[in-house]
Amino acid sequence: MADLPIQQNMHLALGTFVTPGPHPSQGGNLYLIDMWHVVIALWQNGDDLQSPMLNCCQEMRVFPHIATCQTWIPQYMQVGHVDPKKATGNHCASCKIRGKNIVQLAIYLATNPKATTDEICDYLFNLQNPDHQLPSFSSSQVLQTELIFGLTDKVGSTICHCAHLPINLAKQDVYFNMAKPFGISNTPISNVIIINEAGIKLEHDA
Repeated sequence: MADLPIQQNMHLALGTFVTPGPHPSQGGNLYLIDMWHVVIALWQNGDDLQSPMLNCCQEMRVFPHIATCQTWIPQYMQVGHVDPKKATGNHCASCKIRGKNIVQLAIYLATNPKATTDEICDYLFNLQNPDHQLPSFSSSQVLQTELIFGLTDKVGSTICHCAHLPINLAKQDVYFNMAKPFGISNTPISNVIIINEAGIKLEHDA
């Protein structure tokens, strides 16, 4: 007697066993959020996450590895929770600098078109991190943002030739003499980078 074809949408019989998936440490699903909370509770209680008992549990794969715990703890210190992050398939975002940081980047390049990427990174870091708790942007992230939004040196350098126009002199007066959000008056000097620039051209040899 020929075997009956199995339908794709057929429900399994009650009591059918399911093969366990891979362990989280070997590419399986994430640990349950309850396990994340257990790790944070042990850390807050001052318990040793590398005690012999927990090491034994780690070898049995019933407790996260210490490297995993050391990833969750800084996240809890920074944002106050250990909620899992959205899976992206290891695809990076097209633009790392977002929100008001892009606006600050554009304003800074408009006033300092010859600023280097390191100077821009320092400016954004001091502006957004007064307590220096978050990591700074990298030079590659700044360059990528400049290319995406067209904030290149070539575009910014044209502003230098118009610096003494009445409208730009008025903008300069507002920027240096008015308080936020229109200017930098009463702003801590550590959050401000001001660069003066001069141009010299050699017409002929002596």
